[in-house]
Amino acid sequence: MTPIILRPDQAALKQAIYNEWNSGHNVVAGILATGGGKSIITTDIILDGHRDGLTEVVMAHRNELVGQMSLHVARRGIPHRIIGSSKTVSGIIQEHRAEFGRSFVNPDAKCSVGSVQTIVSRLDQLKQWGAQVDRFTGDEGHHFLRENMWGKAARLFTNARGLLVTACPQRADGAGLGSHADGIVDAMVVGPPMRELINLFALSDYEIFIPQTDFEIGEDAVTAAGDYSPRKMRDASKR
Repeated sequence: MTPIILRPDQAALKQAIYNEWNSGHNVVAGILATGGGKSIITTDIILDGHRDGLTEVVMAHRNELVGQMSLHVARRGIPHRIIGSSKTVSGIIQEHRAEFGRSFVNPDAKCSVGSVQTIVSRLDQLKQWGAQVDRFTGDEGHHFLRENMWGKAARLFTNARGLLVTACPQRADGAGLGSHADGIVDAMVVGPPMRELINLFALSDYEIFIPQTDFEIGEDAVTAAGDYSPRKMRDASKR
């Protein structure tokens, strides 16, 4: 498997995350523009943990993204178990075999990948394991508030350091991600903005084309979590 070498800007953001952990902050938010390489940085940190023998868990924010997250971890050669249904596990194994010619799914691995929804549905069953986890990682980190489903999943890992990654730390409902406010984040580190990444030739430049359309949605189509409501988007498309 070809080693992945971080760009200097990615390596700097990774080091900033470690600096915050070493300063005593348990949960760190890593902010990086879309396309900047959040998955690359995240899996590099997971690979560090794998080499150090840590017990780790990687949380996707939706069930549908568990397979995608598993592939990111597998591309670094990290064996991991899947917290999910037997159907989910078998589907991911097939994806691994199609891409790698083998599966990295191992029920005895110290690294686990699962969705927030599945973890919350199994809180009692996973409680003892959760206390043994050294590090948790959550994608789309702006979803994690202290009292919501995402925060409930994170609370399972009572002795772990956490990394939450996102491109947009601002929520549509105005809730704060900091542990002093509505969230669980103790420190935030921010990578280069999109224009800087373009200037570094890490992203291609862009032109914007806006075709005529009668597609219209109101402000009420945005959920409290900041995502568009699938139902209202579907209704608008039909109209």
